[in-house]
Amino acid sequence: DSDGVTVLASGVIESKSGNYYTIDGKASGFDIPSDRAPKTVSAQGNAKLSIAQKKFGASSLSLDGTGDYVSVATSPDFGLGTATDFTMEAWIYPTVGSTFHSIFDFRSASTEAAIYLVINTSNQVYLYVNGAITITTAAVSLSVWTHVALVRYSGTTKIYINGTQSGSSWVDITDYGTTKPLRIGAWFNALYGFTGYIDDVRISKDAARYTATFTPPIVKFPGDNNTVLLLHFDGPDTSTTIIDDGVTLQDLRTSAGGASTIIETADYSEF
Repeated sequence: DSDGVTVLASGVIESKSGNYYTIDGKASGFDIPSDRAPKTVSAQGNAKLSIAQKKFGASSLSLDGTGDYVSVATSPDFGLGTATDFTMEAWIYPTVGSTFHSIFDFRSASTEAAIYLVINTSNQVYLYVNGAITITTAAVSLSVWTHVALVRYSGTTKIYINGTQSGSSWVDITDYGTTKPLRIGAWFNALYGFTGYIDDVRISKDAARYTATFTPPIVKFPGDNNTVLLLHFDGPDTSTTIIDDGVTLQDLRTSAGGASTIIETADYSEF
């Protein structure tokens, strides 16, 4: 307009009560994200929920290292192409050392342009892509919860351990394709199983959630527009039902791309 302000969306505020605004039904330009369809997650081997350890909630995923993992079928949500920003993160609790612990494996064969994130026999986390180890971190501790995040941002991939980058930055122009499967806790062929516990897994597409040192989350991950998989591993002890939390944290954004940082809603229909 004449004041140099671009109107992205508009609506009439009908009333205000405390922190709550009511916009009548004649708003234009707003786009409210909808919940996504949860993915089917299958427990394999002896993989199950356990109340023995948990980072958040009531339980975590328990794996014994032999044929245990959870799988998600091939999905375009896991196709990351050559330039897509992404974040893959989890809380891990390995209980034995000097062995391989698979965290994420998007491959269907040993050598493939796909992500394989694993702990090696020196208890270091490394990223293996297309037949090569591309990043190796410092050793992680046993029998404690550790936050691990793999992030690609503007063509550079990094690993963060408990909020601090560990290992080198890797110039990552890999074409990760248009669709991939996922296994959590084992290699693509069920070998190199994770021994211990995994909690709160979140896969985010088109979002580099961490680009510098950060404080690891102190509550379970929320879902949002960029979340394509969210596993809280909450449920009864020994349950093999793994639920992908498809609920999207509802923010308020416009069709022109503007977004609020938070929206608070209240239902006054009963008053």
